[in-house]
Amino acid sequence: MPTMSPTLAPLETPPPSPTSAPTTPEPSTPVPVRMYVVAQGDTLSSIAAQFGSSVGAIVAANSLASADEIVIGQRLVIP
Repeated sequence: MPTMSPTLAPLETPPPSPTSAPTTPEPSTPVPVRMYVVAQGDTLSSIAAQFGSSVGAIVAANSLASADEIVIGQRLVIP
């Protein structure tokens, strides 16, 4: 008598169960923020180097149109 293999039926994947609330991403480590007042001779690149930041980060944090947009006495957020 020949040996017969059992017939395997495909497993059905259950539909995803609805969640009651959307999942929230894990909180990231907050970036320290400092304030700096622009002095004569300052450039965004010199300020960024002084604080270990980047020109792009300072431009974004202060909603500046360009890196040439700083003036003496201006308060800048330094991320």
